[in-house]
Amino acid sequence: RSLEYYISLEGKTPRWPVEFYMETVLKHLNGMGDIEKTEIVGSIRRKKALISDIDILVLPRFNHKSYDFKRSRKLLEDIGKLTVIKELISIDQQKNDISAVYSTIYEVNIEIIIAGAVSWAWQLFKTTGSKMHLKALEEYAKKNKLLPGGLEECSGPSAGSNDTGPLIYNASSEKDIYRLLGLRFIVPELRQGRDEIELSRQDRLPDLIETGDIKGDLHIHSEWSDGLIDYKDMVRIAQEKGYEYIAISDHSISNFYGNGLSTERLVQKMGFIKNLRKKFKDINILMGAEIDIRKAGRFDYPPEIIKKLDIAIASLHSSFTNSSMENTSKAVSALEEDYFDFLAHPTGFVFGNRAPIFIDIDRVIEACSKHGKALEINSYYMRMDLNEQNARKAKDAGAKLVINTDSHRPGNMDMIELGIDIARRAGLEAEDIINTSSLDELVLWKNGRNK
Repeated sequence: RSLEYYISLEGKTPRWPVEFYMETVLKHLNGMGDIEKTEIVGSIRRKKALISDIDILVLPRFNHKSYDFKRSRKLLEDIGKLTVIKELISIDQQKNDISAVYSTIYEVNIEIIIAGAVSWAWQLFKTTGSKMHLKALEEYAKKNKLLPGGLEECSGPSAGSNDTGPLIYNASSEKDIYRLLGLRFIVPELRQGRDEIELSRQDRLPDLIETGDIKGDLHIHSEWSDGLIDYKDMVRIAQEKGYEYIAISDHSISNFYGNGLSTERLVQKMGFIKNLRKKFKDINILMGAEIDIRKAGRFDYPPEIIKKLDIAIASLHSSFTNSSMENTSKAVSALEEDYFDFLAHPTGFVFGNRAPIFIDIDRVIEACSKHGKALEINSYYMRMDLNEQNARKAKDAGAKLVINTDSHRPGNMDMIELGIDIARRAGLEAEDIINTSSLDELVLWKNGRNK
């Protein structure tokens, strides 16, 4: 099963490194004299965790009054000569535009779509996708007689027998496109072909969580275990992000490869954190621990020690070949205890390294909801666990979630954005996430769930 899962990831790449490649590509494109504007589209604009290629919409200066196919093709050939490009794979000319696919030095293919100024908003909308969203929108438009011929009806300035098609093609923005179809603007993250069109029609789209809603990161590793972040950097980055608090949550003793802390060392760390708080008074530093679940009902630290922690994280780091029943029982046993706050990276997935463990995620979500605990959206770019499907399940079941970075290095703390993207694609709002709460509210949540 793990091998099949690994094979299923062939051709996919975590979005985090691809966005670094993308910035270099954009720098080269924007340095070309004929190019006026570029926009990342496709799966990257929709903020998918794993992507297959990079899609870029390009507006040349010569495509303002009319679309010049000859010069557009020449521009695509010139792009093929950039140092980041290995070779031009193919050119595809359609009725109203032309595009090309290239291999790159980053081993990720790029598709460049040449747009015209008149149809820029329409092209942005169309190339963002997803295919399922466009299909659902087409069915909606046909059903409501807005575009009897479907979206393709508005694929040209003279298209269609009514006014809607040409108006959409010439729209000045994506918001105008949705407005012309009688809908509220749907952000790219929600364009999945699920229920977003009906929610938009009813003016019931979720008020999605935003970066500024996060008040703190509750899963950061330090030199006490296997972290390489200086405390000054930790606090500085947190303050730059406007956090009210952070939790320094190191590994427990069973995690020997992560230099996990024994009970004695954990007690020593409690004293260290107390002194650290005196040194950094502008942010609340919480004493946390990521505690391994050895067996169902058996954890690395005794209850009397765990209860002294500000943040207690339950985690599975071993026995990945256990049955679903065994792993689920272990996870649920921790969630049933009043002293644990949330379950870290619940399915154990690590991109290119480890398939999700056998676990009944529905039962785990049910336990979280029943006992007032949270499930982690782990933002580390190789994990992205929970994924958006399970995060949506958790919300629907009334369970809380928490977005953390599992940081081991300074740069990791910026990955909170990736977890927020998962939450947004899952339709989560700030109220669904415990670390959008102030510290006082977080404490109330901890205390209230045990009453």
